[in-house]
Amino acid sequence: MAISPALRNFTLQRGADWSEQYIFKSTQADGSEVVMDLTGFTISAQAWNQNRDYKFADFAVVYDDRPNGKISLVLTDEQTVIFPDEVFYDVLLTTASGLKEHYIEGKITVSQGYTR
Repeated sequence: MAISPALRNFTLQRGADWSEQYIFKSTQADGSEVVMDLTGFTISAQAWNQNRDYKFADFAVVYDDRPNGKISLVLTDEQTVIFPDEVFYDVLLTTASGLKEHYIEGKITVSQGYTR
């Protein structure tokens, strides 16, 4: 089942910890949305430069509530301190049977944090 990843751009502070919770949903044939049961899924996310020839970070993934589709993506201050002003990322879901789908992609704008 091929899908088009959702676009999610956001801004974070360089040198700061960052986390955000996501709830994964799927669209049914009638157009309604249902929460995805992520039991058995593996989720990974990475941050790269636009040409994808340099990886800046692997996000930590926290499975907050798999049956109700809730996860959190996490970056540490040690990771964000090396980010340039613009970074690109995506989130890959892998099913228990090995099917891989990109569900989210986007651009991270990094603003300068001055206090260390």
